[in-house]
Amino acid sequence: MATEIKQYFEANNEALEVLVAVGKKMVSVDRDFIASRNYFKLFRKMVEQ
Repeated sequence: MATEIKQYFEANNEALEVLVAVGKKMVSVDRDFIASRNYFKLFRKMVEQ
């Protein structure tokens, strides 16, 4: 899922944020977050919490 979100931002230059439904919670991923060095690790932590 993290890779697909990153690809979405790469394909859509005007996209600012993606909301992901994980169980009963919503996880927000913005363009700056995917640019971080540890994006995949941090995304996994957010989703697993």
